[in-house]
Amino acid sequence: MDSARPATVGSPEALALRELEAGFGRAARRQRLRRARLGLAGGTVEVEVAGEALFERLTAALRHLALDGPDGGRAPDLRVTLWDADERPPAGPPPAPGHVPTGPPIASASPDGRFVLHRRTHAVVAMDRARGSVAGWFRDVDRLPLYDRGRPLHPQLLLWNQDRGAPPLHAGLVARGGRGALFVGEGGSGKTTSALACLLHGFDFLGDDYVSLRGRPGGGFAGHGVYGSTHVAPDHLARFPALVPHAVAPVWEGEDKAVVFLADVHPGRLARESPIDALFLPTVRSGATRVRPATPAQAVLRLVQGALALATHAGSGRMETLFRLAAATPAFWLDLGAELDEIPLVVQRTLDGLPPADPAGREP
Repeated sequence: MDSARPATVGSPEALALRELEAGFGRAARRQRLRRARLGLAGGTVEVEVAGEALFERLTAALRHLALDGPDGGRAPDLRVTLWDADERPPAGPPPAPGHVPTGPPIASASPDGRFVLHRRTHAVVAMDRARGSVAGWFRDVDRLPLYDRGRPLHPQLLLWNQDRGAPPLHAGLVARGGRGALFVGEGGSGKTTSALACLLHGFDFLGDDYVSLRGRPGGGFAGHGVYGSTHVAPDHLARFPALVPHAVAPVWEGEDKAVVFLADVHPGRLARESPIDALFLPTVRSGATRVRPATPAQAVLRLVQGALALATHAGSGRMETLFRLAAATPAFWLDLGAELDEIPLVVQRTLDGLPPADPAGREP
């Protein structure tokens, strides 16, 4: 990206970011300022929010990533500044027209893709990908859509991870005993069911719908969790009684799933990073839960389908990395039966049956 091109730095998206940063500066002088420093996929994210209620709602799904202790004077890799427009009216770029906050955003980018702007009825957020900067505002904070609460700043974090060589995966990830199981499939295939069943039976949880991927220095791949939340339809939620008391119900028409912040359920089981030792391709079947061998071609097809599902947020990602992951990692069909308790047992037996990891012999 050429940061010096006039068509880029003078684009509507670049101007919007400057206006939003100035708006945050004004809001920060009048509203209570809250900060969080997060560790995400090997990088640091500093979040500053002007407005107590907005901070609580946008960071609930990220609090397991909080970094303790001093930062040693190191600048963050990504700086996020947001403000509550209910307390400080917005200025600058207008929101998307209409009154439905659950609708899709109006997204635009500068000619070289450096500056990206997302406008919705209740929020305007801009990003400078080269500088690692995000600024924006949210309004109607007391009724913030569950998408924003459960996956805050989703397009921006996906882009940031992709730009840093940690492409997003439309997948779930759990880990136990130093080994990780990646659940890969389209919506409705059973990723969430598998990940939640494993969480409730002692596995660490890194995500049920989105994680990021990085090569490990010694070889192989690691998955990095982002959101400590899950979105579950009401009829499906009933299958997980332990989650029901913690579910936040939808508030807007068009929201068909509740959100659960899993730090409220099992705070000690939310992990940031895990090796990926096996790929599981869940599919709903009758009978008992079981695994069957899958080919690398079958695994990569599911991985690519997942990458395309995220393309509206972050592009298609690094497809060659997905091919290497499928070639280097054992893959299994995971036929899901009706009994949830069987899923973690089958996953654990499969992981236990893998040969010892040999980092020196695995492809980075």
